[in-house]
This record gives sequence, structure tokens and C-alpha cells, in this order.
Amino acid sequence: MPRTVITGASRGIGRALAIELAGRGHDVLALCRKPGAVTGLADVDRVTVRGLDVASPVALHSFATSFDGTIDILVNNAGIAGGKLRENLSEADFRMADEVFRVNAVAPLLLTRLLADRLAPGALVVNVTSLMGSNAGNTSGGMAIYRASKAALNSITRTLAAELGPNGVTVLAVHPGWVRTDMGGPSATIDTETSARGIGQVIADADPSRNGVYLDWKGDPLPW
Repeated sequence: MPRTVITGASRGIGRALAIELAGRGHDVLALCRKPGAVTGLADVDRVTVRGLDVASPVALHSFATSFDGTIDILVNNAGIAGGKLRENLSEADFRMADEVFRVNAVAPLLLTRLLADRLAPGALVVNVTSLMGSNAGNTSGGMAIYRASKAALNSITRTLAAELGPNGVTVLAVHPGWVRTDMGGPSATIDTETSARGIGQVIADADPSRNGVYLDWKGDPLPW
């Protein structure tokens, strides 16, 4: 049975994906910043909840050095919008940029590299990105820092795919859809369970031929 690690699993897509993959027979380590505040995961079979603040380099190093065994699937899901969801140029600032890039782009890169020697042969790394990270698809503007952080994550996905691919590791960037979460809002088109089912199938269908690709939750390719 696959051993799966998911960051940002306390709520939303991460929580739903932990439950979905556990239901598919994965042993899931659900990581979140405040494990004591998590509800509805501790009693799910095959799910273990553990604390990890991905914004802390010290915490990332401590987690990686203390991790025992190998990982079949690593899902870098933790992410933040930063400030107002419709932030524009007048609202962007250095503090927001530092926080958003640290969580959305730098943390997935560092965690994956720190755990690289724990990735099992044929392992899969899934970076949960966004359609808003598509430079080709950006025709509306808005959310400049969030968009840029996800575009950076897409670039990091390609870099990791090139570096880890020769070792038999497949790396994907996956857009979860417009999901009804705190970030996506109540008008979004799908719920977390639907998104998680789709991502779960993308994970099940992944193979080395898809290394370095950018997909949506249905498994369809997206423009960079």
C-alpha cells in the first residue's frame, strides 16, 4: 500500500485528499501547522496527523531528518492567498510577497529536496498549483503575487522533474479546480470531495510519461 505525505491537510482540499487517498488504500501522513485544531481526520483509518509549519525552514529540516522509512507519494498542497483574494497592484507589498512565495513556492521545493533520498523507486511528487499560475491563461490580471507564486511553483515542478526523473520519480503540477474552500469562496464550481476524487485519479494514473506536466484535476493538460 502506498505511503503518502500531504502538506496543508487540516482543511479544504488537503483534508479531502487525505480522506480520499486513505479510502484508496494509502497510508496517509497528514501534515498541518496546528494539528490540535484539526477535526475529522484523526479517526479516519490509515490517516495519521502530524504538525509541520512549511513556512519554517527549521521545521522542514527537523521533519525531514526525523522521517523514518520511504515515501511513495508526496503531495505539496499547503498554500495561501495572501491578503485580499482580489489583491491588486496597490495592495501588494513585500511582507505579503515574502509570506506567499515562502509557502506556495519555496516550501514545496525545499521539502521535496530534503526528502529526495526518502522517495521510493517510482515515487510521485504532486505540487498542487493553480490555473492562476498559467502565464498563457492570465488575461484578467489581479492577484499578482498569488499568480506569480503559482507560476514559480510550476517552474519548480519542471526543475524537480528534470532532476528527479532520472531516479524514476515523477513530478506533476496539478490544478485542483475552482473549489469551494475559504480561498475559493462559495461561488466556486466544485466541492472539495469532487476535487479530491479527481486528483486521486490523476495520482492513480500517473506514470513516468507524464513527468513534468501541468494538469487539471480531471487529468487534462493546461497551458503554461
